[in-house]
Amino acid sequence: MQIRCLVAVGLIVSWMGCGREVVYPDAELDAPRDTNDGPCQNHDDCDDRRFCNGVERCDPEASSADARGCVPGAPPCSADRCDEADRRCDNACEDADGDGYPNVRCGGSDCDDANPLINPGAVEVCDPDHVDEDCNPLTFAGPEGDRDGDGFISSACCNLQPSGALLCGDDCNDDDRLINPAALELCDGIDNNCNGSIDEGCPCTPEGLEEVCDAERAGVGNCRAGMRICTADGWTGCIGSVTPTEEICNTLEEDEDCDGRVDEGCDCLSPLTRTCSTDVGRCVARQQTCRSNGTWPRACEEESGVVFPRTEMCNGMDDDCDGIIDNGVGCACTHGAGRECGTNVGRCTRGTQTCAMGSWTECTGIGSTDEVCNHVDDDCDGRIDEGVEVAACTFSQSGSAARTAFLPCEPNCGPTAPGTVIRRLGSSSDSTARALWLNSRGEPVDWGSSTFLVEARFRLTTTSNIAPTARSSVVISPNVGLGSDARHRLPVLPTGRVGFAAEAEINAFFQRVRLLRFTATEVQVVGESEIVMNSACVALRDENLQYTVTLRAANGGAMRASVRVHGRTGCNFTRYVDHTEVNWLNTLYGTETDVRTYEVGTIVHGVDMNGHHDLESILVSRSRTSSERGFCHRCPWRI
Repeated sequence: MQIRCLVAVGLIVSWMGCGREVVYPDAELDAPRDTNDGPCQNHDDCDDRRFCNGVERCDPEASSADARGCVPGAPPCSADRCDEADRRCDNACEDADGDGYPNVRCGGSDCDDANPLINPGAVEVCDPDHVDEDCNPLTFAGPEGDRDGDGFISSACCNLQPSGALLCGDDCNDDDRLINPAALELCDGIDNNCNGSIDEGCPCTPEGLEEVCDAERAGVGNCRAGMRICTADGWTGCIGSVTPTEEICNTLEEDEDCDGRVDEGCDCLSPLTRTCSTDVGRCVARQQTCRSNGTWPRACEEESGVVFPRTEMCNGMDDDCDGIIDNGVGCACTHGAGRECGTNVGRCTRGTQTCAMGSWTECTGIGSTDEVCNHVDDDCDGRIDEGVEVAACTFSQSGSAARTAFLPCEPNCGPTAPGTVIRRLGSSSDSTARALWLNSRGEPVDWGSSTFLVEARFRLTTTSNIAPTARSSVVISPNVGLGSDARHRLPVLPTGRVGFAAEAEINAFFQRVRLLRFTATEVQVVGESEIVMNSACVALRDENLQYTVTLRAANGGAMRASVRVHGRTGCNFTRYVDHTEVNWLNTLYGTETDVRTYEVGTIVHGVDMNGHHDLESILVSRSRTSSERGFCHRCPWRI
């Protein structure tokens, strides 16, 4: 700290400072000012007229200020080089303005050595001339430069840089403490963060601004312009506007898509209706309502329930819907009329015929057929089996139609069931499967606790050194037919009925047996067994292989499907699977009071190119005891 000492001797006043005595010859002119004049008002009030102790300044707020608010000055040089009488320092770098700071040009820090008020110790002030009072180009003002107290100097306070450019404070509004470089930019039309840009990042500005929107097609058709408003979150939607929409085909005559046209491209106008067909005669009319897109729901021809006129036929109806029945078609009989027909001789029975569409239908009775060896008068001429040869198996056929035969029973099989009929299904156009069906057309069958069995024997013959593969089935079914390969060729049954089949697939290498349960919609494998043949069977690939497929079912529900191989010594196998289904006979045929037909048979699925497949015999029996009758047929049949 600099210590000032004041000593008075007569008229000579000595100033003791910086370790050196300074004598003022003219005490009246050079003596320090009285320090009891009260608080300083300006720098002159603090100036003690001494050179060597620097220039004092008035700054009551400074920490080093005395009671009057004066701050000591900085000595221009060390005491041993300061000449108070000449008011200069003895060195090469002068302090021309005597403010205690040598000229910056000679290594000092005084940026303006001609002005004692400009030096590093001076207070920077915000002035219109942009003077750098404290020789620091980065300070622009004292407290007066931050009027709003936000900590940022007003951009009006500047320093002229050595380069000639101005460097200023960065508070672009020193009267509002909410506007400064650290403030958040608002969408209010003001540069809040003093970066030179207004409302940057704002979707719109200022808030509350309104402008017209959706005006492109305003005034065309239904279209109208609207208004949108600027908010802090951006523009609102276009309020009150009407924009183009899809043209609506209606009776309002409006241009919804604003193209200057009304209902263009419409086939019809909603909600208008039209009538499809007529309600005269057999015809049925339906109404349709035009949809909003200008189209009918569908063509009249596709409308459900519509019946259109057709060519008049002999059917007792007004087909062409002209109000007149069966006109202009020359009917042989009156539609719906009936008459008796046929004869009751031999197998024939009388029946009736009905007039349908102007012609008589076939007689409902049993008609005559070609005479065959079956002890029946087939041609209804009063004679039995005339003109035919008795044979073990005689088939009549007509082209590719299904073939039918009545066969005598073999002696070792017992008596033939009454009315036994064999039907052979398949044709020359079907090379993959044939079926032989047997049914009884007689009195209702009393199943009781009986066991029912159907069994077929086949012979598999090779035609090459490759073992052939064959597949066949025996079937108990409430319906006769030959289904698709996907159904294992099993018949399609009436709804609610169930059938069963034993299916065998066999060659010299393996045998497989399946128990199949089939309905109107599906075929289920309810049991399956497979075995690989031994070497003795493999050796039969160039010989005959005989096998039997059996399906046995008891009324109590127990079933067994089996396949039995008959080869030479060492090649004899039996595989079987069991299944239980309670009351299967009632499920299959209904109650005994309505059972008049049962169907059993075999389906031969064919054989591959390496062999022949022959059905040798089929046996059907139902019995409560081993002596119960059955029937058996033997019929060579090569597939």
